[in-house]
Amino acid sequence: METIINFVIKEKEWIFSGIGVFVLGLFIYGKTTNLSVKQKQKIRNNSTGIQANGDVNINTNKK
Repeated sequence: METIINFVIKEKEWIFSGIGVFVLGLFIYGKTTNLSVKQKQKIRNNSTGIQANGDVNINTNKK
């Protein structure tokens, strides 16, 4: 932790310039958001649930 504090003190001009703020923003955004998609589904009363990470086509057979 001390090395991080020393780095911030030493590089404060770069960190708080436009580029530094952008890079820190990307870093913080990546840490605070879950980049993978998590899906939850509750199915009750003998229902059928379909869960997909995209388009779902049901009964698309043409006669």
